Amino acid sequence: MSDDAKRVPCTSCGAGILIATADRNEGQCMKCKPSTDQSMPKSTQGENPIAGIFAGLFLIGLGAGLYYLFYLLESGGIGSIRLPGIIIIAYKLSGKWIVSGLVGILGVFLVYVNILDVLRRKK
Repeated sequence: MSDDAKRVPCTSCGAGILIATADRNEGQCMKCKPSTDQSMPKSTQGENPIAGIFAGLFLIGLGAGLYYLFYLLESGGIGSIRLPGIIIIAYKLSGKWIVSGLVGILGVFLVYVNILDVLRRKK
């Protein structure tokens, strides 16, 4: 067995780690070693739930706006306008209710998840 294949226990959790890893991390495994590497980007998920709430509210408004826009286009209230291709394709495949509803439901989901995050942080 080579030197690198020999394992020693982690000083924090007791998991078997390679000797080279133990030497690099002061006896700790990669899960237990606190990260000091500044070059790795930190996760931004959940850092600002208020921004997530506002993004969700924006999507709810966007869903309502899309519904109203499709309503006006169907009733002849507006002439013709240019829309992004993905919205046109989705509208032609499913209709105004599905397109605007999915955007609105995504917004409601974002608001719900981020409100739960705010409440969890207060505890």
